[in-house]
Amino acid sequence: MASKNRAEHLSAEHVRLKKCFYVMRSLLAARWVAELQTALPVPFAKLVDAQLEPAMKPLFNELIQRKVNISESDLMPRVAELDM
Repeated sequence: MASKNRAEHLSAEHVRLKKCFYVMRSLLAARWVAELQTALPVPFAKLVDAQLEPAMKPLFNELIQRKVNISESDLMPRVAELDM
């Protein structure tokens, strides 16, 4: 799921923020299942707190703030830090 969304929606110069979160959730969910072998937490924030590298948390918080201020259809410049 992450690979498909990343290839289809995050390779352009401008992307939808919602698609960034789709990819992040898929990758963090895969990490959760691989490490803990339990069901995922429903709240995205709990998954982020448990699985996202500490160095990436400020970027995540910035993206959450952006999400509050834009509509789901708005485009924004691709986030280079997510191109890993």
